[in-house]
Amino acid sequence: MNSKNNTSISICILRLSSIGDITHIIPIISTLQKSIIDCDITWIIGKTEYELVKNLNNINFIVMDKNKTLDSLVGMHKFSKNIPFDIVLHMQKSLRSKLVGKMIKGKINVTFNDINTDNCHVMENFFSFLKKIGIKNKFLDWQTDSMLNTNYIEEII
Repeated sequence: MNSKNNTSISICILRLSSIGDITHIIPIISTLQKSIIDCDITWIIGKTEYELVKNLNNINFIVMDKNKTLDSLVGMHKFSKNIPFDIVLHMQKSLRSKLVGKMIKGKINVTFNDINTDNCHVMENFFSFLKKIGIKNKFLDWQTDSMLNTNYIEEII
C-alpha cells in the first residue's frame, strides 16, 4: 500500500485494553510504519494501557478512561465526527470498543469479522488485519528503545 500524491495515509487503530494484547499491537505499528512510507497513526487506547506505550515514536494517542466510559464516549463523539481516517483497524471485540467503533469514520474499515481467526495466535490475528489492507510483511519490532524512560533509568543508576 502506497500513499497517492505524496499525501499521508491516516490510520486509526482501535485497541483499548488488555495489556498483553496491547504489547502485540506494537509490531503491527512497526510494520505499518515500515510498509507505508508516509502514514499518520492514531491509536485509541485505554488509560492504563497508554502508560505502557506512551513513549512510542510517531503515534497520536486518544486515551479513553474506562472508569469514565460515558464521558470518554461523549468526548470521542465530539472529536471524531469531523475526522475521517483512510483506514480503521478495529482490533478488539468488546462492547466499549464497538461503541467507539461506531463513531470512527474510515474509508476502509477492518474488523475481526473480516479476518480468519481459526486456530491462530492473537499475533497472527493482528497481522491478518494488515493482510486485509495489502501488507504481507511482518516486522517483529517492539520498539523497546523508544518505550524506555531513559531519565528514570539514569535516576536509578
